[in-house]
Amino acid sequence: MFKIGFVVVVLAMAAVADEADGLYERNKELRRDVAALRTEVNALADECVRLEKTAETLTAELMDGRRRTLPKLVEEIVETVAEFETDVERAIVVPEGGKRSVVHRWLGDKVKPGSKYRFECMMKAEDVKGCENIKFGGFVGVTGGSTQWPSSPVGAGTFDWRKVSLDYLVPAGGRLTLLYGIESGYGKVWVKDVKVFHISESFR
Repeated sequence: MFKIGFVVVVLAMAAVADEADGLYERNKELRRDVAALRTEVNALADECVRLEKTAETLTAELMDGRRRTLPKLVEEIVETVAEFETDVERAIVVPEGGKRSVVHRWLGDKVKPGSKYRFECMMKAEDVKGCENIKFGGFVGVTGGSTQWPSSPVGAGTFDWRKVSLDYLVPAGGRLTLLYGIESGYGKVWVKDVKVFHISESFR
């Protein structure tokens, strides 16, 4: 009887030992799984931080218009509506002490209120003094008697041929006359290829 009891106890202890070994191995597997999950979580956290920084950079670049690599969703459409001094170098000369000399180009219905236009020309100058800017811009009469004087910062002095450009949104009721020449001061200015473009936008 004693022997039988002893055998039962031994078998029970063996079973417990086997179960303990199984639990130990299972615990090792769980520890490995936890370590792997912890590594994955840390990697995801690092990726989240990287993506957050990238988003902040992209937002800043988009806000100030410097993100050139993004595809343009809006396409600019440019249509010529008027041309003056085409392939002709128009010389504008004002002697020291002389009166101003400015060319006036009335655009009439070629320029419509509420639309955007680009005014462009090629210009060079020689010894233009007595002013900050050679004139290239417009006189805009607005309903109600007010006026606007959009202009490009051309500069003065002496410079070789260069493109001068001005973008302008014509206000409601606006009637525009294009002006170019020497409005104040004196010297010599040459102007050619004066063009007026209508600017519109199309979504892709």
